[in-house]
Order: sequence, then structure tokens, then C-alpha cells
Amino acid sequence: MQYISPLTFLPAGTLASFNSRELKLAKNKMLAEFELTGSTSIQIGGKEMTRNDVLKMFDQLGQAGDLEYHALVVTDPILLHFLENQEIQPGEKFSLSDVQTTPEFIEWISPFFSWAFKKATLRIFRDVKPEEFETLVINPAYMTEKDAWEAWSGVENYLQMVLSSFRDINKSKYQSSLDVAKYAGYNFIWLLCNLPEDRFFQLINAYAYEVMQLAIKQFNNNKRDSAFELMGYARSLHVSEEVMKDLLNKEEEMQNIMKKSRKSETNNNFWWIVRIILLIAYALSRVATCDQIHPYEIRH
Repeated sequence: MQYISPLTFLPAGTLASFNSRELKLAKNKMLAEFELTGSTSIQIGGKEMTRNDVLKMFDQLGQAGDLEYHALVVTDPILLHFLENQEIQPGEKFSLSDVQTTPEFIEWISPFFSWAFKKATLRIFRDVKPEEFETLVINPAYMTEKDAWEAWSGVENYLQMVLSSFRDINKSKYQSSLDVAKYAGYNFIWLLCNLPEDRFFQLINAYAYEVMQLAIKQFNNNKRDSAFELMGYARSLHVSEEVMKDLLNKEEEMQNIMKKSRKSETNNNFWWIVRIILLIAYALSRVATCDQIHPYEIRH
């Protein structure tokens, strides 16, 4: 569920001394917006909220521990921004300590954090933002095991769709440079390399196979540099031993074809040089013959 901190509606300076009075003031302030606008819903933190949503939110604040946890989130501006906006800037870090993030706190924040994580990772993969992804995955994940599994479902479903499109591209006769960059570019492969291996193992195996197929097509279309670059990307993925063996064998086959091609070109160049030498020798012999004939013809 999306997180909206009700404490942002409290009067300034009351963060350190929450009580029922401040909470009631914040509640009345939000409810007053409905009266002033005459609308059935208001925008809060980018989310549409009805009057019942607001009442429910403040009722939940009355539960034991909720106020304390909301207050803890507010003390970490980066975490608060992530929960409310589903984004984190490259290099940023959550500032809560291990002592503060108790199992009870994790249990409470997990639904909010996993919702934000799911939204953020899906956007990151769609827009291909490796720097933001690296920052996100090295920060603590305040989620239970169950919520963490669900949090990756957005990326998993998206990659299944991408893989299907990738297969269709590989079935076509030609692939544009835009397709290559989109489905097998360095930044996108980097994102795949940093996915949880236990969750995405089978999907990554399938994706590495498609990258290999694209490399073969590039190779057959005389785009040799691109082909070997793609094979390198495929080998960088965390794949099974069987898939890795296929990748290495195919790369070796491509290298052998290149060696034979170079040898053939060398042989052709050699025979061209021989032919040129023979032609020059023949021309010189003809000149020598003419030099011997001309003086005789003049005397005659």
C-alpha cells in the first residue's frame, strides 16, 4: 500500500511531542479540505483520498506503536521520500540504525516499503536506470520475507514480457541497432546481472539464450564486433553450467570461423602478390625482348 505520512499535516515543531491533541488538529485540517473544496476526494502525496480514507488513516494512528513508527520514518528524509514517491537518488542512503529497525518496526513498515519497492524497480527497469537500481539494492530492504517476494513480482512480470518481445525480434530476419540496444544493451544487461539469483535464475537463463541467438544473427550479418560483445554480455549473466557451456561453445565456433576467414584472406593476398610479381616479371621480359628486336630492325 502507498505510504502517506500523516505527521506532515501536524503543526510545525510538534514532531517531538506527539499527543492526541496534535493528532486531532491534523485530522481536522485534512477533513476541512473536503468542506472548503466541496470535493469527494483530495490529492495527498500524489494519491487520491476520500473522506473515509482519511478517517481510516487517523484511526489506524490510534493503534499502539503507530505514532512512534511514523515519527521514526520522518526522522529519515530519504526513507520518507522513497516511501511517498517510490524513488531514490543515486548515492543516497537510509539513515535509520539497526537498533531502531526492530522486528516490530519491520513488520509494520513492510507493506509500505514493498509497495514502494515494487513501483520503483518496475520504473527503473522500464527506464533503464542502473545507478538508481544500484543505490536501491545496497540499501536495507525493510520488508518481511513474504512481502519481499511480492515486491519483485512487478519486475518479474515485466521481464517476462520483454523476453517474449525479444524472442519475436530474434525470429525476424534483421535486427536494428535500436533493438539491439533496447534488449541487449550494456545498462540493461547490468540490471539483469544484479537481480536476486534465486528468484530470477530460470528467467536469466532464458534471456542469456536469446542474447546468444541475437549474437549469432549479428555474426551472420557480418557485424562481428557486435556479435562478440553480445556474447560477452550473455556470459556475464548468472546462468546454469549447461547454458554457460552452450555460450562458450558458440563463441569458440565463431572465433574458429573468424580464424579460417583470416587465413583464407591471407592466402588470397599471398596469391595476389604472386600474380602481381609474375605479371611484373612478364612485363620486364617483354621489354627486354623488344630492346633486342628494335636494333636489328633499324639495321635492316
